Amino acid sequence: MIKTQVVKLKVNKAMQKHLNALCDYSRYCWNKGLETWQLMYEAYTLNAKDNSSPNERRVRDELVVNKADWQYDLSARCLQLAIKDLANAWKNSLTSRNLIGTSLNLNQRRLHGKALKQIELKLLMASFGLISQ
Repeated sequence: MIKTQVVKLKVNKAMQKHLNALCDYSRYCWNKGLETWQLMYEAYTLNAKDNSSPNERRVRDELVVNKADWQYDLSARCLQLAIKDLANAWKNSLTSRNLIGTSLNLNQRRLHGKALKQIELKLLMASFGLISQ
């Protein structure tokens, strides 16, 4: 059985400042990770023999190697979680990109709620030519 606990944080100004810094750092890590992922993917598509396909571990390791001094003052867990979320987003993007232009069997794919709405929106946008297939 999975138990869930709801916790309400009562933060003071110093804690709020620190939480804001961590959120900003997480956003920074996401953007740097996305940039690194895209560069690795572009290199992979141009020359697959010499460049391996980007994945969560390679992108994270690259960002850790290139860390600036100020980044060591902040939590390394923010970097790990941001790159993990980026890997999930990349995987979902490729999965949904493969669904565009194909017939969907919703019972077979077992899509529910938010995921179904996102796919419906992407299919609608693709049908109007608002996004590339």
